[in-house]
Amino acid sequence: MHKKERISLPALLIFGFFLFGFAMLSCNHQRREEKKTLPLPEDKLVKVLADVHIAEVAGQNTIGPQRDSLEALYYRQIFAIHQVDSADFFRSLTILQKEPERMREIYDRVIALIGKTEVREKEKQKKNQR
Repeated sequence: MHKKERISLPALLIFGFFLFGFAMLSCNHQRREEKKTLPLPEDKLVKVLADVHIAEVAGQNTIGPQRDSLEALYYRQIFAIHQVDSADFFRSLTILQKEPERMREIYDRVIALIGKTEVREKEKQKKNQR
């Protein structure tokens, strides 16, 4: 008998990001439509997504059920820190999947924020080594 393997929410989220990225690359043009209002303000969404990606990297070396538990803990903490409802987060991502250019702009900001955070951390480490 096969044991049913449970797919974690973060794993589904990562799969969704990759699937969305593929869809964005395959689109030649975007229809001009009015931007829908996101449940989360874009600035807040950028910060949450940056933390989500950092958490994903932090959990990469963990395997099995521990990884699922750790990822669930990270997500709860991220949503609590940013005072974000998980449903609003996922509704925002769903809307953005239909607006690839807007999603690309948001991810450019996420990447820039992660880069700035990395630079600040390196500067802190250098300062602490003195």
